[in-house]
Amino acid sequence: MAGFEFKFIDGLIRKTLILGFFLIVALGLFAGYWMALSTIAGVATAWSNLTFVRWISKKMVDRAKGGNPSLWPWSALLLLKMVFLFGLVWYLIARIGIDALGFAAGFSVFLPAIGWQVWDSRNDEALIPPDEDLESDG
Repeated sequence: MAGFEFKFIDGLIRKTLILGFFLIVALGLFAGYWMALSTIAGVATAWSNLTFVRWISKKMVDRAKGGNPSLWPWSALLLLKMVFLFGLVWYLIARIGIDALGFAAGFSVFLPAIGWQVWDSRNDEALIPPDEDLESDG
């Protein structure tokens, strides 16, 4: 079942970058270069956040598969990632002065990417677990 999640996350990361590219171009054309730069910062932050979550998730799954179910170090790293993310957003907006709306638009591009990825993977046979897995779940 873990293959499903990683294939989904990989598609989500790819779609986030695709939608982010089009959003950056559109805002650059219609709202100016500063808005486009702020959007680039938001998309880059969303991409790095998703990529890091994917990496941590893979480590957690691999560790559990290896027979070591203790996941607290990786969970603590996810908590540190969140603290870093909050600090980064504050720094980019309050100290560097990037446009908050452009950053929010860029960072939030992963939300429609989730919908696109769900729609795109709805009939993917590789994502459907075998029947015996469904029966064993209860």
